[in-house]
Amino acid sequence: MRRLTLVIITQKDSLFIPKTISSLGEMNEIDIKRIVILDTKGTLENKKGYFIRLFGLRDSISMALKYVVAKTLDILDSLARYKLLKEKRSVRGVAKTHGIPLTTVQNINSDESYTLLKREQADLYLSFSAPQVFKKRVLDLPKYGVLNVHGSFLPKYRGIMPSFWALVNGEEYAGATVHRMAEKIDEGEILIQEEVDIRSCRSVYDVISRTKEVGSKIVRKALIMYSIDPESIQFIKNNIEEGSYYSWPQPEDVKKLHKAGKRLA
Repeated sequence: MRRLTLVIITQKDSLFIPKTISSLGEMNEIDIKRIVILDTKGTLENKKGYFIRLFGLRDSISMALKYVVAKTLDILDSLARYKLLKEKRSVRGVAKTHGIPLTTVQNINSDESYTLLKREQADLYLSFSAPQVFKKRVLDLPKYGVLNVHGSFLPKYRGIMPSFWALVNGEEYAGATVHRMAEKIDEGEILIQEEVDIRSCRSVYDVISRTKEVGSKIVRKALIMYSIDPESIQFIKNNIEEGSYYSWPQPEDVKKLHKAGKRLA
């Protein structure tokens, strides 16, 4: 078994991603060379106005309260040099705790980002909720390509906010998938995936929590596979013609969510 070198590419988050990255930082099988945060218009943090207009004040306040609590805890933790909280509430807090270099960029496909990534010479890149399509030259940089963690059982619910769409459509099961990233969204070959029971979920937040938890578990399995014998890994075809693709919800979709007795958070 060899130690796998890894670059993680993600976005700012206070609720789900820090816990997953922290669990990866504790793995002996991998060496996280750098965390890259994408700060683009498509990040959830930069689309606050969209969510307020779409979901309404009541739903937005419920979600905002979760973020305010997490942000407050992170500020207190940062004042204590990230020694206060065992469970970190920011990607930056995780990076500081595990001694991982962190860089924020606006475009993963820029020359500056390409130079930064190339310098790390990592075996593998891992994308968590990265809000940008990676171009071929970035996908081709790491020795073993780029893995993405998606919150659905691909090829179902490719695209944006799969947890929302699964709830709106009355699904009993959602899922999480680790797949090889391709130039088209969520069309890369599948490495490992697992279904998630969401029958008791009352909110989009509940579904996200469950799919993120399972996604964290299966991505650790995937990384162990790479550290043991990357050459023997076999992918499964992602039959996109048998699946579905969804984009950003519209007001009529949110009405369906509320009519079904569900909410954002």
